[in-house]
Amino acid sequence: MNIRFLNFHISENVKINLLLIIILLNSIVLKAQYSESKVSHLLNNSLNSYEDNIKNIDLAISIVNEEKDFYFLSNIYFQKAAYIYSKRKYNEALKFYILSNELSKKYKNEYIYYSSLYGIAVIQEQLNNNRKSISLLKECSSFFEKEKSNETYNLAYISTLGRLSYLYINKNIDSSEYYNNLELKYSK
Repeated sequence: MNIRFLNFHISENVKINLLLIIILLNSIVLKAQYSESKVSHLLNNSLNSYEDNIKNIDLAISIVNEEKDFYFLSNIYFQKAAYIYSKRKYNEALKFYILSNELSKKYKNEYIYYSSLYGIAVIQEQLNNNRKSISLLKECSSFFEKEKSNETYNLAYISTLGRLSYLYINKNIDSSEYYNNLELKYSK
């Protein structure tokens, strides 16, 4: 039996195959929407304990990893690093900033690449590796400066300048003053 469909004659088998493809695509879209909703809930659910929050973040990581969305995965590792950093667990946070940094570089997520680099620089500062921190912050500064017309990037640029100014205050007062003046100029 042939059925007329969009001015084409197609067989019953082809029609069934098309319907199966449409159903399959619908289920894929629904699964992706469900996964995205679940991940969002896990990341935005502030529980009381550190362990519960880490479990939720790790569950979000496993869901996104299963979806093979490595671009988004670099964001989640960044969020995990920032959360761990906020709890003053610098060495542990450093591991996740580095992981986020590597993934974001590989999958061309520039904002997270430089944001995680900034996180690494801040931890280097906390661990008294100021030279390394300054080097990383200068790299971040160059990127954020190019994109400072975007408000988010501009805030990151200003924050980077403030860190550089602070780090230079005991080493080189002229450099500290230079970065401080830039920070003031762009924060207006």
